[in-house]
Amino acid sequence: MKEKNFLNILLIDDDHLTHENFARIFENTKYRLHLASDSIEGLHEIKKTDYNLVLLDVIMPDLKGRQSQTAGLELLELIVELRPELPVIMMSVVDEKLVEAIKLGAKDYIVKSSLTSELLLEKIEKQIFYEPLKSEITNILRAKKQIDEYDLLKILKEKGTELKEFKNILEEMEKNEIITVDSFLIKYNRTKI
Repeated sequence: MKEKNFLNILLIDDDHLTHENFARIFENTKYRLHLASDSIEGLHEIKKTDYNLVLLDVIMPDLKGRQSQTAGLELLELIVELRPELPVIMMSVVDEKLVEAIKLGAKDYIVKSSLTSELLLEKIEKQIFYEPLKSEITNILRAKKQIDEYDLLKILKEKGTELKEFKNILEEMEKNEIITVDSFLIKYNRTKI
């Protein structure tokens, strides 16, 4: 479970120096850092604890305990399957693997050679706070647009608006980018006028 007043972050990396460096970075923050040294331990942690974010290295021991150049990518696929809402930031010294990680569902990546504490904390803040807020605002605006479209249809029906006038109003609204006529007509199971 999440600890009170802290946001829980899981670092899955087999490099103990990285563990120590990240522990220092998170010392006086609102984040509680949890550590896993390989894919097996990392997967176990994700299944038992509700983390806010995962920092995942690409190169480490895989689920069979063997050192692998793609263990993090394989684990990423499992995380996305198990907990699609959980943001994962991939880390590696090899940046071409990081592009592949984004395609597999990672929300962001960090090239270890360019890592600073400021960059790390900025990327974490973005994934934990800003991206979910952006998504929520988009959903609210989408719902508002649907309500506005429904209200328009209701008003037009109440006023007994002629079909031709209705078409003209919709075309004007589409021209002003208020709605798209096709989505409006499909939503209300109408054939195109």
